[in-house]
Amino acid sequence: MTRTKIRSLCGLALACCLNATAFAQNVGIGVSNPQKGKLEIAGALGGHTTVLTIGTDGTGISLQRNWPTIGLNQYRDAANIQRFIGAGYAGSIFLSQDNGSIVFSQFGQGTADQEILTTTYPLVIDPAGTTVVNGGLWAKQNVILDKDLIFPNAPRVASSALGLEYNLLPFAVGSIAASGTKARGTSNYTSHFTAGIGYVLNFTSTIGSELILNITPRSQTECFATYSYQGSGLYFVYIWDMSGQKITKDFTFTAFK
Repeated sequence: MTRTKIRSLCGLALACCLNATAFAQNVGIGVSNPQKGKLEIAGALGGHTTVLTIGTDGTGISLQRNWPTIGLNQYRDAANIQRFIGAGYAGSIFLSQDNGSIVFSQFGQGTADQEILTTTYPLVIDPAGTTVVNGGLWAKQNVILDKDLIFPNAPRVASSALGLEYNLLPFAVGSIAASGTKARGTSNYTSHFTAGIGYVLNFTSTIGSELILNITPRSQTECFATYSYQGSGLYFVYIWDMSGQKITKDFTFTAFK
């Protein structure tokens, strides 16, 4: 066997041994004895937040420490300033170290490395299980206490508590023609149109408390709907154009109890 072949075999054997050793060990970046995973990274960009970025040639993903964050086309630079990874929309999911809430953030649209200047929080889940959607509707599995509220004026939805402001459950649905005629829907209401008043919905079932109506006009021009409760299951519904004049339009509704 020639000396060249012997060197090649020895080199191959050494490479195999080194490769086997690498597979058997944890890999650490910035840590000498990694024990928290097969790959463990310590430290962050500029000593601040961003630990890892992936796919930075496009709209990539970042992982950030302390307030643990998954950045979706978002990262924090060496000065801890939020920026877009690539051109496009960005958002993040983070765990608040103030109160333990899981928060979903949206940052709008920007260009690569542009500073992020605006933030909205469309979804927040607090440690008690309360879910806040867009600062408005919120829901919880149990009886809701005032101290649980993040947005105190939000409408409430719960699943195991009874009474006003605790359950909003579908009670009736319907489709009403512009003439006031009931086109279709549940059997627990009647409808008609009265000139000078508007649409009249009369819920015939015993309801026990005032309903919450969600009304959607069917129109290709801008308009909106309001309603007023008259008592004993009677509701007046008004459709308005953008100048504030009452108009007649088909509409659909859902009544919540």
